Amino acid sequence: GRLTLYPSGLVFAASRAEDALRRKGTVIAIDTDDIVDVRVVPARAGADGRPRSGVLYRSWFPRLVVETPDVAQVFDVAWGRARQVRDRCAGVVPERR
Repeated sequence: GRLTLYPSGLVFAASRAEDALRRKGTVIAIDTDDIVDVRVVPARAGADGRPRSGVLYRSWFPRLVVETPDVAQVFDVAWGRARQVRDRCAGVVPERR
């Protein structure tokens, strides 16, 4: 899939292969004003940072978590670039007091 950062938010659009696996199209849009945290968790971990069992369909790279008041979305970022993406997100996400 493709995770794209805009000044107003970020959008994830799944690839055709991912959509075929899920049997439906997947698009996630998150407004920057709704983001309360952006963090990196270990490979194969959930949003809570705890590793999940099984290796099939789990990325070997650290994962990006984008949290809103309602949900924490977990994104696999290829080639271990989750920290770079987190740092870029920090540039557009409003600072919380």
